[in-house]
Amino acid sequence: MPAKIIHLDLEIIWEDCNTPKHQFSQKSYKDALQLITAALSSGQIIIHPTDTQLGMAVDTTNVKALKSLFAVKQQRQADQPFITACRDLNFAKQLVKFSAPALKLAEKFWPGPLTLVLPAKTDLDNKFLVKDGYRAVRIPGDDCSQFLLQNYPNPLTTTSANISGQRPVQDSDEAMRLFDEQAAVIIDGREQSEIPSTIVRVDNDKIEVLRLGVITEEEISNAI
Repeated sequence: MPAKIIHLDLEIIWEDCNTPKHQFSQKSYKDALQLITAALSSGQIIIHPTDTQLGMAVDTTNVKALKSLFAVKQQRQADQPFITACRDLNFAKQLVKFSAPALKLAEKFWPGPLTLVLPAKTDLDNKFLVKDGYRAVRIPGDDCSQFLLQNYPNPLTTTSANISGQRPVQDSDEAMRLFDEQAAVIIDGREQSEIPSTIVRVDNDKIEVLRLGVITEEEISNAI
């Protein structure tokens, strides 16, 4: 079945990584939310704008959905887990363990384009989410991602909207052409940056930048 494209007009302002000043009203976006919730809860893929590249998302708790996402990515390495998107820091703390340096980075850069790879508390046997006891989490700072995370009960597993090894799609029109049959819902929008999130692994006091992205290595060092 072809994907449905929907448009959302959203705005959110954050006080800190746990306190958005504006909570989205479900009544204001009832039709869109019903489509999105139905797709995610049935294990389907949605494509949506983020604070960097367009993303693909599924319900983290649905193993069948995780397998589908892996299949759509095609040549993605089998030992490369997906990122879990969280609505706020308190939620992320349920999934991973924060050392003092990790907490400093989270409080400095979240919500925003920083992915932290931290010791996992849950899903330790889920190869799509955890590798060697570590799990990648982040709090995206864009309005669309937060609309999804605040209104859907489970965390979302996200990845860039592309076939592995190819560039991510730049807007919803391109996403429709490439993933019309694989995605159930495509939220209208375009990429905010060609550069992905920075990925940092924190093991107690040891900090390792796994992928340079929007946030520089110097900014990471200065935040500790």
